[in-house]
Amino acid sequence: MSRSFDGVDDKIVCADITPLDDMVTLTLAGWFYVKGVDNTGSRSWYFHKADDDLTNGWTLGVDDITASQLRMEFTIGWSLSTGAWAWWHTGANYITMNKWTFLSVTYDGSLTTNDPIIYFDEVSQGLTESRAPAGTLDTDNTRVLTIGNATTAVDRTLNGSVGYCHVYNRVLSIFELKQIKKYPGSIRKGLVTNLNMWGGLPEPDYSGNGGNGTVTGAIKGLSDPPINGIYYPRRYREWGFVSAAGQPW
Repeated sequence: MSRSFDGVDDKIVCADITPLDDMVTLTLAGWFYVKGVDNTGSRSWYFHKADDDLTNGWTLGVDDITASQLRMEFTIGWSLSTGAWAWWHTGANYITMNKWTFLSVTYDGSLTTNDPIIYFDEVSQGLTESRAPAGTLDTDNTRVLTIGNATTAVDRTLNGSVGYCHVYNRVLSIFELKQIKKYPGSIRKGLVTNLNMWGGLPEPDYSGNGGNGTVTGAIKGLSDPPINGIYYPRRYREWGFVSAAGQPW
């Protein structure tokens, strides 16, 4: 299943939970169906936990060069970086629109010399470092995880569909990424948020940390990511979130 975002104001704002705060190492992963970016020179945000000016936290999304040239980018706040945020992006024309793609990024912020790794369907992409890390990682403990539209900026919209989002507080291996691509939620170590995008109100967080998402717009999608199955801890069946057959109620 998935949720569709209209490219105008749709978003899901997750509950403010401590496990998401100030992660030095992280993995962001999920299925994305990119329809485009609405404004040339703007950004389409997928995951973000940062201010609208990209400081004090991190973002993962699409940066458009032209209407047909889309590249993935990852930013994270560093105190002495240009503009107070570091920035890496893939090359242009790397994003295939109107197709489900499993996108993920891993990052270890313990050293300024470390670069993130961005994967498309578990294939690592060449990156350009446009702003280098410097100083110390900024705190993000007053920001909340959001899927889709930024809080106030009008050029941070999400035009497309999203399914099976994961946030981890550690760097996952390529083998672990391959597993959660086909079996979302099946890697539990370090999992701090897991939104399957099944259409609940609020959108449930299946990590067990209580980071449920408040939904604005973001209706049920018309197509589903090509996964093989879902992993459910027993407690979710016991609590009534899913049936014994593994289907959401």
